[in-house]
Amino acid sequence: CESDPKCCNCASPYTADERTCPARPTVKNGVITRLSKAALRTVRKARATASRLTNPT
Repeated sequence: CESDPKCCNCASPYTADERTCPARPTVKNGVITRLSKAALRTVRKARATASRLTNPT
């Protein structure tokens, strides 16, 4: 595949295992914590806007 990698958590131009992803689920005290739907939507929207600005088509 020749397309760039795309994070499934926030739609940024890197792989889903990137540790700096703000939407990536984290493990705290043995419990997986995820962002709320509203917070995840906000992160994805911000990342999509940033991606569009850096990679115009």
